[in-house]
This record gives sequence, structure tokens and C-alpha cells, in this order.
Amino acid sequence: MKIYCYLLLLLLTPLLASAGEFSAEEWNTLKTNGITLDVKFSPKGTYLAYRVYDAYYICDKKFRVIWKYDKGKKNLVITSRLSDFSPDEKYFAFGRYRGLRDIAVLRLSDKRIIQTLKGHSDLVNSVLFSPDGKYLASAGNDRMIRIWELSGERFFKSRVLKNQGSPVYSLSFSPDGNYLASGGSGQDIRIFQLSEGRFSEFQTLKGHAYIESITFSPDGHYLASGGFHENIKKIWRLSDRFLEIQTLKGYSGSVENISFSPDGEYLASGSGNKFIKVWRLSGERFVEWKILKGHSDTVGSVCFSPDGKYLASGSWDRTIKLWKLKGVSSQPLIPDIGTLKRQVISVLRDPMWEGIGGIAGLLSLVVILLTRWGKRR
Repeated sequence: MKIYCYLLLLLLTPLLASAGEFSAEEWNTLKTNGITLDVKFSPKGTYLAYRVYDAYYICDKKFRVIWKYDKGKKNLVITSRLSDFSPDEKYFAFGRYRGLRDIAVLRLSDKRIIQTLKGHSDLVNSVLFSPDGKYLASAGNDRMIRIWELSGERFFKSRVLKNQGSPVYSLSFSPDGNYLASGGSGQDIRIFQLSEGRFSEFQTLKGHAYIESITFSPDGHYLASGGFHENIKKIWRLSDRFLEIQTLKGYSGSVENISFSPDGEYLASGSGNKFIKVWRLSGERFVEWKILKGHSDTVGSVCFSPDGKYLASGSWDRTIKLWKLKGVSSQPLIPDIGTLKRQVISVLRDPMWEGIGGIAGLLSLVVILLTRWGKRR
């Protein structure tokens, strides 16, 4: 059977190598009136949102502003997770609405704020929808994570994850919604597991002095974390537990924000260096791939479009730059050869393979692997 497995790897290797070469070209620059953060595309690519100080803007597909909320103040809020779109693009939630502890829910169909969520006792720093849109998570300086559950068109506070130990600045749900990661000014990343509607603490990851940004890869296999006042990013891989597998260096300034491409092949980061660094997944390691220069000040926010055609970056230089991309897919690709080898081995360890061989065994293996890859999509 082993010889057929090597044959399978040999046949699929050209497919893995045939993905287009990554390139990024500065395509458009949107001028703003201040330090620009929280740049993000909506899940279906219908909108682009950004924040200037504590004012929020939403643009259409042609990058024209179609809605804004401006309190008329210029409070510098460095966190870059202060707003989020719901997966179905029905809602846009954002923190520090009328009060610095409030969260507003905007209905996108008529651009009306339909609800104000209150409950935090200190500044709100992060707002995030779950992948199924059922939950809205929020966190802040009160060291609490609050979970709001959607019922009809109203969100109700369903539970509080207490005692985070330090202010929380970033949240990230895994794509399947089974895990919620949180990070902040403490040294820990806390992972919560969602099972049968209940969140329970699953694991604590250590390795940073101050976590500014965390995000899961589109397939949920990796968690990336960036340190504020640090010059590193860390990569964690999920098996039965989260394991630190790599530290990405090469920055002289803090890592402000990180974003995976929709196919999971690339990881972009903005930093105090004024440039965007792009890393590529190769085997089980991320390697430095490209450096995008164009901003004249700190790059505080980066985000790939869901179709993989653009990368948006927001900066302290009062601009948003749109980079036109090539070589990025809108969905996770067939795994790289290292991942493919691991999956072949894991399948063959199953007792069902005892006594199975030949072409029938090879075809069965192909079917199982294609089923796995299909689920990743």
C-alpha cells in the first residue's frame, strides 16, 4: 500500500505547485481625515468599513462612503477590532457608541441603529460576530468577555466570561465557531470552547507580553498572534490542543494587526515599520514572502477581501491603500505537500486499512482526502 501512497503524493504535487504566483500592486488610495484603523471588508465583499479616531465609515463596492457615524471628537483608539459585520451582512456592530462602554448595532438594509448594548463597566475594545451569526462577543478594559445572543432582531446578554486577568484587546472565533480566542495587555491568550451553547475555558497560551491582535486561519488549523510593543508574531497550530510552532521576527516596531488571506496561504501584518509584511505558508512553516511599501506612517490595520482580489491597509498617514492581488484564491486550496503527507499518514493509521491495498485502496484514500478538503471549503 505504501508504494501507492507515494504514487498519490507524486501525482498531486504538480497540482499543489500550480497555484498562481502571489503579487500585490498598489491600486488605489482613499484619503481620510485622520488616523485610520479597523479597516475591514464585509464577509460577502459588499462593503468596506473603517474607523477614523472614533468615527465609523462604511463604503460600497466602489469605495464610496454610504454611511458614517461621527461624534465629532478625535479620541485616539488604537485597538483594531472595535467593529464587525455579521456573516449574513445584516448587521454592523461597533463599540464606544454614545458612551465608551456602549455597543451599537446597525441594520445595514436601512442604515438604522436598532439597538444599543450596555453591560461593560469600562472601555469596550473588541467586538466580534460568531461565524454562524448567532452570537456577538465583546470585550474591554473591565477584563470581561460578554456574549450576546441573537433572537429575532434583538441581542440579549446570555453569559459573561469573567476574570480575564487583564484588559482584553482582541477576539477571534475559529471558522467552525467551536473556539473563541482572547488576548490583551496580559501575557496570556485564553481559548474558550463552545459546546452545546456553553463556553468553557479550554486552554491558556503563553508567549507574549502584550497581545494586540489574534486571528484564526480560514481552515481553523492555525492561530496567529501579534504583540504590541513587541517585534514578533507567533503561530499556534490546533491538534488536540494549541501548540506554538513558530515565532515570526523581522520587525523593528510593534505588530499592529494581522490578517489571513481567504485561502489561508498568506498572512499579512501591519506594523510600526510603515510597511506590510506578507508571509506564505510552506509545509508547516510560514516564510517571509513580500514586503509592501507605500504608507508613510504606522500601518495599523490590514484585511484581505473575501474574494482574494484585494488587500486593504489603514494607516496613521490618513490613508487607506488598496492593493490589487494575484495568486490568492477565495477558498482554501488543496493542502500543501506537508499537510497532505500528514493527512495521508493519519488516514492510513486507521485499522480499516488492514488488508486493503492495490488500486482499490488508493482510490478509497483519494475519496477520503477529497472529502476532508471539501469540508475545509
